Amino acid sequence: MSTRLLLLLPLLSLAACSLAPTPEPMTTYRLAVETPVIQSAVSSPLQLSLRINKPNASGYLATSRILVISENNQLSVYKGAQWQETTPLMVRNHLLDSFRQPQLFQFVSSDDKQLTAQIELDTDLRAFQTEYRQGQAEINLTLVARLVNPKQKQILASQTFTQQVMAKSERLSDVVEAFVQAQNRLSQSVVNWTYQTLNNTPNF
Repeated sequence: MSTRLLLLLPLLSLAACSLAPTPEPMTTYRLAVETPVIQSAVSSPLQLSLRINKPNASGYLATSRILVISENNQLSVYKGAQWQETTPLMVRNHLLDSFRQPQLFQFVSSDDKQLTAQIELDTDLRAFQTEYRQGQAEINLTLVARLVNPKQKQILASQTFTQQVMAKSERLSDVVEAFVQAQNRLSQSVVNWTYQTLNNTPNF
């Protein structure tokens, strides 16, 4: 091998290293959970087991990126920002914690363990994004919920829940705070609806 070729090899290796893509620095966010305010007095937990399933989702909603929809309906994500988990998993865990804190049910589990439960909360995540309206950032959440008797494969009740919260500014910290407010309100609505429905449904 010639001396010239030997000198070129280190240079080629250095060039290859410089062309390697640099990982995008990411800031990770989470959704803090507030204890839901129950709309009616609860003397004791309902004597049933409830399983919270991970919501069905697709596209950007199935990833950990924070979705943005512009005024001309273009889809994008916030650069250098992500949720701590994929959005469906994060929403499920938020619901799970929201159900557990007020102790409304005898047992509450998730679909991770595939434990047998008398009732399942099955959901579709339709919206979990920032939408720009007249230059302002608004959080839009939509969750379609179903209470299912898994043994009979019967839907006992269904309800669509939506929440819109205007962010204080376009800064990402304010946007995330608006997400937290919207998700806590949505979780509280789902918890109250689930409890009221099952409490008023004899012989489910």
